Amino acid sequence: MPNKQNRITIAGTLYHQVSGTNPTAIPLRCTIHPLLSSEQVYSRTPPDGIGPEWEPLSFGWVEKCSVLYLRNNEVVDPKDTEQWKEKSIMLGWTEDHPDPIAISLPFRVPPGMVSLLYPVSSRAKFLVKSGGADSVKYTLFALPG
Repeated sequence: MPNKQNRITIAGTLYHQVSGTNPTAIPLRCTIHPLLSSEQVYSRTPPDGIGPEWEPLSFGWVEKCSVLYLRNNEVVDPKDTEQWKEKSIMLGWTEDHPDPIAISLPFRVPPGMVSLLYPVSSRAKFLVKSGGADSVKYTLFALPG
């Protein structure tokens, strides 16, 4: 039966395994509702990726983003720590401030990994840059709220 309320549901499993042991399964499950918007999801995979300078992250037509999904599409040898750092995505945010020094708590999205964020302020401006590489490919989904 179709749901009568707009919602976002996240479901999956995160596994942690130490060599020689069975994995520990950590369920990922939550529902976000009520959603006040019936806008379509915005997604993009910029062909040029991002470079080493901070740049704004666009949510396209989504006015109020309730969930931000950012996937680093790069694949690197995990033993190559230098390439792992350079091909990471640095993600931060600021509140209407153009100076990258004012970026709050930047954090890393390593190659092949994803990040799910739940923005709480419509004034927050998300910024991204590579960890040093000339280009890092990524995919973004902005889910309206």
